[in-house]
Amino acid sequence: MSLTEQTVKKVAHLSRIRMDDSEIAKYCTELNKIFSWIDKLAEVDTNDVAPLQSINFNDLPTRADVVTDGKLQEQICKAAPESAYGFVTVPKFVE
Repeated sequence: MSLTEQTVKKVAHLSRIRMDDSEIAKYCTELNKIFSWIDKLAEVDTNDVAPLQSINFNDLPTRADVVTDGKLQEQICKAAPESAYGFVTVPKFVE
């Protein structure tokens, strides 16, 4: 793939990037170098390579997914301004 200066000028305009002609020529050259590198990558045979989701193959430690009451009910009720019957009570604010 090869970019022309007109294409770079159009993309700069659409991106709202102000460039003069010398900058457009410079970026056209740089972008063409990048695209030629990408074309070289396309030549690599990847038919027998499985796609990766991550380069990190370490399994992260996980805890058991078990439902518990947390055994913190008394501590939470003691910290609350008001509690009744083992629950935190709040003033009514919706009529």
